[in-house]
Amino acid sequence: MNCNPKFGLIIALSISSSLFLFSCSKNSPKPTPTNNSPTINSLSVDTGVYGTSIKVNGTGFSSTLSDDKVFFNGKPATVTAATSTQLTATVPLSAGTGNVSVSVNNGSQVSGPVFVYQLSAFVTTLAGNDKAAYIDGKGANASFSLIWGIALDPSGNIYVSDGYYIRKVTSDGTVTTIAGNSNGNTIGWDIDGKGSAATFLYPASLTTDISGNVYIADGSKIRKMTPDGTVSTLPLSSSLSQVAQDLTGIAMDGSGDIYASDAASNVIVKLKSDGTSAVFAGSGAQSSTDGMGTTASFNDPIDMAIDGSGNLFVVDLKSNMIRKVTPDGNVTTIAGSGSKGAANGQAAKASFYSPDGITIDKTGNLYIGDFGNYLVREISSSGIVSTIAGTGKMAIPSVDGIGTLASFGSVNTLKADAFGNIYVADYNKIRKITFQ
Repeated sequence: MNCNPKFGLIIALSISSSLFLFSCSKNSPKPTPTNNSPTINSLSVDTGVYGTSIKVNGTGFSSTLSDDKVFFNGKPATVTAATSTQLTATVPLSAGTGNVSVSVNNGSQVSGPVFVYQLSAFVTTLAGNDKAAYIDGKGANASFSLIWGIALDPSGNIYVSDGYYIRKVTSDGTVTTIAGNSNGNTIGWDIDGKGSAATFLYPASLTTDISGNVYIADGSKIRKMTPDGTVSTLPLSSSLSQVAQDLTGIAMDGSGDIYASDAASNVIVKLKSDGTSAVFAGSGAQSSTDGMGTTASFNDPIDMAIDGSGNLFVVDLKSNMIRKVTPDGNVTTIAGSGSKGAANGQAAKASFYSPDGITIDKTGNLYIGDFGNYLVREISSSGIVSTIAGTGKMAIPSVDGIGTLASFGSVNTLKADAFGNIYVADYNKIRKITFQ
């Protein structure tokens, strides 16, 4: 046993200190916990496109702008204004649909309501410039004279009808001339041959098959061009040859049957894969009556698109309507009040002004080249018409941009690719619309 008095003193002091600390910890009040986590109560709007300004309402935000972070579906947004109860943020590009969340002073993200992201149409120029000419080249170094039709082959190459020529545009914007020559109808517009030995009257709309052959609506004839530029004329029945005067729109179904719309005769003709041909729909009368087969009527059916089920969608230019023709020939009106205008909304109440082109994407949305309005319009699969691109006024030179900030000199035919991009014939340019 240690009898050193210093040792005993140390033990006594230690016990005394422990008792004091125990007493203090027992009697002292515990600090009240604070919770500075923000909360999100509401959004000023819950749907919009890239660049939309949104107000996030809640509590616990910082009035110091740099302390606050706002995320749309996990993607950081730009915060432009901040108070303790409201943050103003700009929707980031390609945000997608998802929750809006906030963090303050690098704290944990607090999730709020869902924001529905709407895709924006980005318009760019793939090839061509504002000079009318026939010059091969890449991008803006290439020139077109007057583009009407556009078609895409299985490899993603674009074929265009340009004056008396058929030209090819690769995905990087390289333009080459495949067939036709500048003499056109002055030396006989129905001459078959390869490359520059072939002649066209005025090739209009185009379509392709799975082998990459291009089919061309050319006056009163349907022409076929193989990938190497060899042009031939497909035979029509003698009775149909008397009806066909101005074939402008063309489409092919999954069975290889070809449909062509005649803007002068106001009919749609069908050339079956077995070589037989006949009028498929339209009485020839210049009006817009729905009905079965030849009891229906059209008023300048200028262009067509076809879906995977064989339904034809027809731009009826002078009636300012979009018509649908089922595989058995039943014709109905699916959009357009008949009045000239640019009203959006429910399809039957919406208006167009001399619509000139049509295409369909893989989800069933239709896109319309609204020629008289200088707009690209969409008819959703649910039947709602909206404007996706264009200022509504002619612009030469045309301007690239987002949605209604972009402008067109003309909106003729258009085509959707497998990825949902839209290619537009704009006089002497090929414009490309991507959705982000």
